[in-house]
Amino acid sequence: MKTEKSQNHKLGLTQQDAVIFVEVKDIIRCEASSNYTIVVVNGAKKVMVTKTLRQFEEILEPYGFIRVHRSHLVNPEHVIKLNKSDGVQIEMSDGVLVDVASNQKNFFLERFLKL
Repeated sequence: MKTEKSQNHKLGLTQQDAVIFVEVKDIIRCEASSNYTIVVVNGAKKVMVTKTLRQFEEILEPYGFIRVHRSHLVNPEHVIKLNKSDGVQIEMSDGVLVDVASNQKNFFLERFLKL
């Protein structure tokens, strides 16, 4: 059985000219933007990072993050609402609605309902 790491850990977000350190627990979601990733952190802070979403998935999956769409990786600790009316959408703590891809719906629901 895979054990999740504690989200009380700092992660360095590498930008072109700096590295910003954030607590993993403060990362709300990661959104793909070509070969970059926009990391959304508590306090509505967005950090553009020079890594792909796939790289973030590998880094953050051990902390419980879930890839819900080809362009979104979310921290389940920041999911506040699940809408199942027209497809599946999740509302994040920053107020953004994120679509859950149809091929990820069952995995997400199984994984999320374990929390």
